[in-house]
Amino acid sequence: MYDAIAAYKEVFFYFSLSILFTTVALRVVITLIGRYYRFTVGNADVFVHLSILHRYVEYYMHQVFPLQNPTIKICLNRYNEITIVLDLLKQIKEIQIFEQIEKDLSDLFSSYLGHQGTLFLEIIY
Repeated sequence: MYDAIAAYKEVFFYFSLSILFTTVALRVVITLIGRYYRFTVGNADVFVHLSILHRYVEYYMHQVFPLQNPTIKICLNRYNEITIVLDLLKQIKEIQIFEQIEKDLSDLFSSYLGHQGTLFLEIIY
């Protein structure tokens, strides 16, 4: 009788261990796959990987500020508003250039990705 209980304990232990391992493995896979942003274009949902948005912004910023290497952070909230945070090395005195950057990036995301939401540009020095 005690052998049967001991056998069930061992089976239960291995079953619990396998469930725990599967859960941890799924969590790791989900976090390593990356972040996809979802926004609605008409009736369709569009999923865009964060690296695509980051590369668009990085390439554009390299053209606008060739001597600086800004740190770029991109955030998308639940209202499909994209916020781009730039950490620039030198202060730029012309405010109009940032308005143009905001407009150009908004047009870029609109034409290539179909994003119709609001785009915000935050500058940090």
